[in-house]
Amino acid sequence: EAFLQSISGMKIFAPWGGKSKAGFFLTNDQMFVVKEVSKREFKNFITFCSDYFIYLSENFSKRNKSLLCLIFGAFKIYGLRYIVMENLTYALGSSPDIKRYDLKGSELNRLTSPLQKGAVGLDTDFLIERNGDPLWIKTKELDFWDTLNRDSRFLAQKNVVDYSLVIMLDSEEKVCAMKIIDYLRSYDFFKNVESKWKTIRNQEKPTIISPEEYRERFLNNTRKYFVVSE
Repeated sequence: EAFLQSISGMKIFAPWGGKSKAGFFLTNDQMFVVKEVSKREFKNFITFCSDYFIYLSENFSKRNKSLLCLIFGAFKIYGLRYIVMENLTYALGSSPDIKRYDLKGSELNRLTSPLQKGAVGLDTDFLIERNGDPLWIKTKELDFWDTLNRDSRFLAQKNVVDYSLVIMLDSEEKVCAMKIIDYLRSYDFFKNVESKWKTIRNQEKPTIISPEEYRERFLNNTRKYFVVSE
């Protein structure tokens, strides 16, 4: 009943990460974000959603944490497809000084500078703004590297690529919030796009990396971005 009450009213929302042009809506109580997704993304999530909820349940029973941005439901309404997920900014409030970054662990085409106030920075923006220095973060009851390793392993097993780690920094309160988002895209989809591109251009392009390779790059570069203390 509480969930239905939350999603019964919403407004258009400016997203906190990525370059997606999808429609975003924020529930009136600000607890949830509703995102319009493509038919392929929706279908991909449906294929592994049972395993997804089992994975989260097992983490809960073992008292393991997860950095996956929680998805609470997937709905098809009049031919459009939506997912309902947690609102990452709920815990931080609406401070205008919060900095946001969308990190994929790659510096290829990951620059939006000059970064406007309130805009979402990418990997290269993050490195430039910090002058190459890692961000020191202190966590409570979260084994950060084990959690990131466990979540990314699950995504690789489900053939998922192109996900991001979104981080939000409130420099005034010295608080950092982060979650893994956009984990609805399959490796097979990107391989299909690449194959068509090669056919059109009649030339070889760099191969889209596999889920395990994506995971390895994601983990290796994330270790350069953060220094973690418990």
